[in-house]
Amino acid sequence: MKNVMIGHFALNTDLFIGQTIKTKNIYNELIKDLKFKKTKIIDTHKWNDKKILLLSSIIFMILKSKNIILVISQEAMESIFFLVKWFRIFKNKRFHYVVVGGDLPQKLYLDNSKIKLYSTLYQIYVETETMKTDLNNLGLNNTSVLYNFKELVPVNIDSQKFNNIPPYKLCTFSRVVEGKGIKEAIESIVKVNEKFSKDLFQLDIYGQIDFEYQNEFESIIHKCPQSIKYMGIVKPENSIDTIKNYFALLFPTKFFYEGFPGTILDAFFAGVPVISSRWNTYKDLIVENITGRTFEFNNFLRLEEILIEVANNPAKFTEMKLNCLKETEKYLPGNAIKTLVNRL
Repeated sequence: MKNVMIGHFALNTDLFIGQTIKTKNIYNELIKDLKFKKTKIIDTHKWNDKKILLLSSIIFMILKSKNIILVISQEAMESIFFLVKWFRIFKNKRFHYVVVGGDLPQKLYLDNSKIKLYSTLYQIYVETETMKTDLNNLGLNNTSVLYNFKELVPVNIDSQKFNNIPPYKLCTFSRVVEGKGIKEAIESIVKVNEKFSKDLFQLDIYGQIDFEYQNEFESIIHKCPQSIKYMGIVKPENSIDTIKNYFALLFPTKFFYEGFPGTILDAFFAGVPVISSRWNTYKDLIVENITGRTFEFNNFLRLEEILIEVANNPAKFTEMKLNCLKETEKYLPGNAIKTLVNRL
């Protein structure tokens, strides 16, 4: 055995969150190559409930492997650094850490005592060029950019519906948690519609509702007008067909360190421009007035203004659809996975 992949696969569950989707996507693309067909996996789902058992399995697999691919949270990564230290005595052990999310540089900046730990890894794979630069500036030069990717086929632009008359249909396509800014997006749309005394915009909300947010979210939806609806969960393989006929995808996140949100990829492959808040690395993905519109972080008044601007000139916004599709080439699985494959 030469390779093992350790990550949050959440096998035999209905969990559809960014980390599990990314973990499965990397594994599925990796084993397409015959050299990596026999890559073993360890599922870290419910890590805290079976930590001892998982650590035993990890140690066993490390002993038998040359490349150890870790697609785990930073908390989990830091809890097994002692294993990395132990196994460094074996020169043929390569620890590849695939970072999920965008806050690693900031955390290391605030606690630079951990930088030395991360320097012991063979390679750190981050989601954006900005993250790579930030880690380089902290002295971590064992970094590469592994773009987020999905097994998706871009839509045929000729098959799309272009609706340049109201109501303009918007959607969110992410976990439904307080920090995704969905409540504020609802409020912005309701205010704009009230200002114009008609349903200028409609919003459909997709995604898994966080258990701790469920009661609050259901209360919010219960009070919403008919123009706002919760549409349930969509399987990852159906994301493009779901999004492609929307006017725009909203990404009003209040998480500043998002990294590379997979929902932006879904939108681009669907040929749908994005209206997004400016999280820390948004410039790595969204080009203003080319693939979408952005507003200052947490400035939802500006979101209202952008919605009005878009409604006043919808044709200009729909012209971005072709740009979104052109942007997908570098995020195709076969292109993105090379960063990892070439180092195994």
